[in-house]
Amino acid sequence: MNKYTKRRNRTDTYIATITGPAKLSDDAIINSDFIKNLKSVYGKITLRGRHSNRKAVLGEKYRRGTQNDIPWRLAETIDIYKRS
Repeated sequence: MNKYTKRRNRTDTYIATITGPAKLSDDAIINSDFIKNLKSVYGKITLRGRHSNRKAVLGEKYRRGTQNDIPWRLAETIDIYKRS
């Protein structure tokens, strides 16, 4: 799987996934040409963080039923969605 991936069987608002964001700085993600191009094509977008062990990452802030959503700055992967 490459750095920016389009997966099947997602919602209509799903755009792409960024893998390995921990290696990038916040500014590198937000100011990347990829994100800027997505904003110009889709308008407003939402970044949602995903992590395989969110309980360890979130500690006391962990809640069940949040579908692996965590702050994208702590994520293993970032899913990008169109905002409606």
